[in-house]
Amino acid sequence: MKNYLILVYAVLCYVAGITAITCYAIFLYDPNLLPFIEQTRYFSLSSAVLVNASIIFLFGLQHSLMGRNSFKKKIKWFLPKSAVQSTYIFFSSILLIVLISDWQPLPIKFFDLRGTIAGTVMKLLFFISWLMLIISSFQIDHFHIFGLKQAWLQFRKVKSDRAIFRVPLLYQLVRHPIYLFTIIFHWATPVMTVDRLILAVGVTIYIYIEIIFEEEELVDTFGRKYLDYSNDVPPLFPTRIKNMVLPVAILGFIFFITTSNKQKETQESIEANTKFFPNEITLKEVKGSEFKELIDEELVFIDSAGEKWSAPKGTFTDGASVPRLALWMTDGRFSEEFLKAAIIHDAYCQTENKERCPDQYRKKPWESVHRMFYEACIASGTTENKADIMFAAIWLAGPRWNDPYRSLENVPETVLAQEFEACKKWIEKKNPSVEEIETWMNKREVALLAIEP
Repeated sequence: MKNYLILVYAVLCYVAGITAITCYAIFLYDPNLLPFIEQTRYFSLSSAVLVNASIIFLFGLQHSLMGRNSFKKKIKWFLPKSAVQSTYIFFSSILLIVLISDWQPLPIKFFDLRGTIAGTVMKLLFFISWLMLIISSFQIDHFHIFGLKQAWLQFRKVKSDRAIFRVPLLYQLVRHPIYLFTIIFHWATPVMTVDRLILAVGVTIYIYIEIIFEEEELVDTFGRKYLDYSNDVPPLFPTRIKNMVLPVAILGFIFFITTSNKQKETQESIEANTKFFPNEITLKEVKGSEFKELIDEELVFIDSAGEKWSAPKGTFTDGASVPRLALWMTDGRFSEEFLKAAIIHDAYCQTENKERCPDQYRKKPWESVHRMFYEACIASGTTENKADIMFAAIWLAGPRWNDPYRSLENVPETVLAQEFEACKKWIEKKNPSVEEIETWMNKREVALLAIEP
């Protein structure tokens, strides 16, 4: 009966482990696919960083301490030997789910390669590394790693085999392929946000520390055989790959430089792939306010991706959809060169349209709404340089809803004005793409958030 219960316990722990790992893979790929994750958090930037770092530390501490042979020997006083590894898997699964559910998203981007060849390569690396990790586990002893084999042998009343030193295919290239592929899928992402960088760095540091302790135990277990093996085979990166890192990095840099201009959305390409209808609109003054009301039929804008954006009849607009720090460059709040863009933008984020535009008002991410404004400005006749600067202004000081981490409301306006002027000079000098402007603003955003009271 005891052996039967141990086997059932091991199976349950195995299922828990596989479930937790599967959830973690989904979490790394797209957290929105997990229904139990709440994406809206209310921690400050510094608090969120501290929470994430603490979760990584706790997971690493549990994973390392319970994985040590010295700990397993002590716990045998409380647990049957055949249930020790399963218990380790069970607690690791709990900590992994805690990491997933309590992780604090910090969506400030360092880079966004979605829609590019590099982004596709990153996605491919992500899936390949997960597949190779699974293969690596089976090349040694998958079910022993997860504790099932120990319980099964106990159930059958068969003595456990003595550890045999084997070097299957992947282990002939590196000593720790599981760790190698774990590092790869943490870094292989088309969108590198602040929280993803914290996770990737934290896991990488943990792995390098864990290797030190694990190798000591492997030497104790296999002695001279493992020492000879470690002299011939590198721990993580195959020698040939290590020698290729610098050339590949140089080629990657050249590729990035030569393709960055190709990714730039020119005024002509946007104008050719976007449109408004109807072409003519009518506004009327709203007494006692600075707003005007759209009294025609619905105003529609189709962006370069073919997505439809609309402002229904009755939409309020105060004209230029840029913060005060950039009003000086608009040539009048209701200038024809960006008026239709402003109306569409106001339908999605102007507070006065909360009741008037229920199907539009803040129903899409603020980043998408501000990006739409950029394309709509180009489509309605704004020069590319002015559209770039207006986009930078609205990205920096425009409304940001459902995103407490990235709110800049508490940053002094004088600081925002200085930041805007610096970005304006950079735009005028470099003539960057809209993606490059987003990247610039996102990096500067980190510094601005750090000075909040």
